[in-house]
Amino acid sequence: MKILNQKDYQSVLNQFSGSTDGAAVFVADYASYNEGHISGTWFDVTEFSDKDEFMERISEFFKELDKVAPLDFGYPREEAMFQDYQDFPASFYYESCIDEKLWKYLDFVNEDSDFENIVEAYEACFGEVDDFQNVKDRFQLNIDEEYSTSSASINEKYGWYCKDNGFIEIPDYIENYFDYESYGEDMLMGMSEHNGYIFNPS
Repeated sequence: MKILNQKDYQSVLNQFSGSTDGAAVFVADYASYNEGHISGTWFDVTEFSDKDEFMERISEFFKELDKVAPLDFGYPREEAMFQDYQDFPASFYYESCIDEKLWKYLDFVNEDSDFENIVEAYEACFGEVDDFQNVKDRFQLNIDEEYSTSSASINEKYGWYCKDNGFIEIPDYIENYFDYESYGEDMLMGMSEHNGYIFNPS
């Protein structure tokens, strides 16, 4: 790779560089890497509506780089190399590609800032996510957040949740004797839980 003009080269990097305050990917190319160079910049993936738009912008980036820093053998840059990422789950990241599902995931994160933790809990319970709408539909609540001041078990908290939300009526005269933990355990049968995140059966 030969940088024809350092100022022009830096200008291209600055032109395509995105914010690193949130979900972002460091984009370079394999051809430069194979010549022993790193020529790339951070892209803010939230600036794009889908993978196609993201990859189109990368193609524009490579064309501009070819003008100011051509490769030694004159080949055009074509194959993107994603050398780093931040602020999104590792399951969407590969060195040679970014999973197209990332943008659907980011749409849900925009609606619910806790969605990343919900997905993490879902994957711990069921494995890789295929449908984010299904995750949203099956998620019931974060019981630890609902009862953040309580040191009780998950089962007992869920027993109290059922009582507080009218799923069961307990007469006042036996309330102090009621076994909320056992009741919560029974109610959670068939459901799945991880780190306080509770999911309904499919």
